Amino acid sequence: MEWFKKSVFSGNQDIFTSDCYAFILDATDYYWGYPGSIEEAEFQSKWKSKFDLNHASFGHAFQNGNCGWTSLKLKNIEYLGFFNGGDWYKLTIKGGCGENDYSNTLVRIVKLNEHNGFFKISNFLSLQDE
Repeated sequence: MEWFKKSVFSGNQDIFTSDCYAFILDATDYYWGYPGSIEEAEFQSKWKSKFDLNHASFGHAFQNGNCGWTSLKLKNIEYLGFFNGGDWYKLTIKGGCGENDYSNTLVRIVKLNEHNGFFKISNFLSLQDE
């Protein structure tokens, strides 16, 4: 889907619903464990009813590591079907810290909904970081 190719690596929070973006920020803080970041009990009570916390271990939504990837590409976009009010996609992302470095692979599952004429990611799962 062309929308993913244009939007996923933009770094723009507008590709997410407000709840999903807040969840991603909290999950990132929780995963990295920075001093003063969200604690497990608060993370659980705040998001357990809305998101699958078993698949919330990621450092960045569409990257891994702490280097700020310079090489990024969507290797595969697989439509998984319509479920729970939205279209679900499996994204396989390749990237790395250096130019033309595609040594890392991420798998993300995202739920895409249309909101006020715009597509938004409303749910987010991290399946694999290598």
